[in-house]
Amino acid sequence: MSTTPARTAPAISAVVVVRNEADKLDACLASLAWCDELIVIDLESTDASAAVASRHTTRVLTHPLSPIVEPVRCFAAQRARNDWLLFVDPDERVPTTLVADLHRAIADHPRAGIVRLPWQFFFKGERLDGTVWGGPNRSKRFLVHRRRTALSPLVHAGSRTLEGFDEVTVAPAGGNHVQHFWMDSYAGLIEKHWRYAREEGKARHEAGKRFSLHGLLVEPIVDTYRCFRDYDGHRLGFRGAALSLLYGAIRAAGEASLLAYQMRRGSTARPASAPPASIPAQPAATHEAGFASPATDSNAAMGHTSFPNPLAFVGGGEPPAEAFRRAA
Repeated sequence: MSTTPARTAPAISAVVVVRNEADKLDACLASLAWCDELIVIDLESTDASAAVASRHTTRVLTHPLSPIVEPVRCFAAQRARNDWLLFVDPDERVPTTLVADLHRAIADHPRAGIVRLPWQFFFKGERLDGTVWGGPNRSKRFLVHRRRTALSPLVHAGSRTLEGFDEVTVAPAGGNHVQHFWMDSYAGLIEKHWRYAREEGKARHEAGKRFSLHGLLVEPIVDTYRCFRDYDGHRLGFRGAALSLLYGAIRAAGEASLLAYQMRRGSTARPASAPPASIPAQPAATHEAGFASPATDSNAAMGHTSFPNPLAFVGGGEPPAEAFRRAA
């Protein structure tokens, strides 16, 4: 009688980049205890983040303060011991119900380079069921294979599979969403996305986009309306209206950032083709130095049409206007 050998789960390195989030970090790292390696990159925290991290792993590395996480993740990718990398933020928690699902996704797709996982937002500690940030059908590129993926150091550029490899998505089921305890206040939301917006201009420019008055004045209004109407912001009352208005303001700030970047460069012409700069997430020559819309797809960059997501500010993807126009 023949028997089928059990499939061995792939080794996974979890990477968490933290800056002064000791209050959330403990729960995040505890949810990653199943990973084969846990790396925490501390961005010069002034609170107890490093001490909290040290209770969970010996691999606590320091990195100079960075306004965005993408270049720090590129740094981490070169220093991890394993090829599969799970990028998690300090305000996120990975439920145990998801672990078997992600292992199965890798085993069932031998050419997988990126695995998207279900993603549920929380605002002020409550599940967010409306606006572009809410709902149960969001997903994010959490898990990447560094030899099959290119990571970009640009804000919101995320990751992309190299030629010959696939992106797969774990379907939401039975509470298997990564829980994202996103924002505790409107002030925090404004501060965070204002910081992102200052970096957004370069990323848009590298992607071949150029400033337009339509993008500054018209598209943010359309996006606000769609966020409130089509993404169920209206079901949340005042909260939905406030978040929709803030989303429109974020969209306008991103376009203004693009204008500022163009003025600094003296560039206005749109190139025929200008893909965003990216670097392969390959391990460095010195491997061990101590250390980026659709039915279930939260970002519209992959060419799906059934559920375009206008959120370009979380997890990568194209700006909302393009997603809306394609779905129309």
